[in-house]
Amino acid sequence: MKLLLPLCLGLTLVCAWQPKSPVVRSNFDLSRITGNWYSVLLASDQKDKITENGSMRIFVKSMDVWENGTLYLVYHAKENGVCVEFPLICDKTENNGEFSLQYDGYNVFRVVETDYMNYLMFHLVNTNNGKTFQTMELYGKAPSYPHILMANTQKSVAVPTGRKPNVGPKLKAKFVEMCKKNGIVAENILDLTLSVFAQTPRTMEPKGLGDEGSRLGRATCQVTAAEREATEAPLLPGQEDSSGSPRNPPSKADSLRSGVHG
Repeated sequence: MKLLLPLCLGLTLVCAWQPKSPVVRSNFDLSRITGNWYSVLLASDQKDKITENGSMRIFVKSMDVWENGTLYLVYHAKENGVCVEFPLICDKTENNGEFSLQYDGYNVFRVVETDYMNYLMFHLVNTNNGKTFQTMELYGKAPSYPHILMANTQKSVAVPTGRKPNVGPKLKAKFVEMCKKNGIVAENILDLTLSVFAQTPRTMEPKGLGDEGSRLGRATCQVTAAEREATEAPLLPGQEDSSGSPRNPPSKADSLRSGVHG
């Protein structure tokens, strides 16, 4: 009982005190975006790029900023009935928070807004064979659990804070407005928060593609009946939660074999 009282008090304090992080729109400290993330909203002014078989229908797993400023992204996509994990290596540009890479053409993308702890917004412009399209993405930070030290012991316990791999309706509404400012209509915004594929951690097995075998993996995709029924549901005005289930983008393994980073 003596141990339970301090523990309960600690739980109450942790759950009650959730510090707010300031919103950052410039002068980004990119080292702070390193970590695990989840895809929440995905938008494009060319919708076929983010729907079934779209090259941009990929789901973020993690981000890491290297010492030289390179951004190393890990994504998942559904390929031939399996979940494929693949990396994208992005070079920094002269502009803060901006990167470039070759993937289905030449891409330049930038961090639009983040608070580092909960969400991140990207804007991307793709140029391929003289044609351009843009996408915007909203990521949620993967939940993390603080630890508290139990009284009279040297043990700490993880305390769930209730955070989920999602963001609130206000952030989603802000994202919709930013999309509109960039010429992307609401009907072209997909809400991915109900997707098991986007939200559930995957156990990856080596796929064995030469030097990429340790980075490229495979796992079984489990898709719910609700996801199948709600495929490609756009985020419409006044509609906060819809879903899009992952489909088959072009082969990422072929891109890696050809020497393309993305």
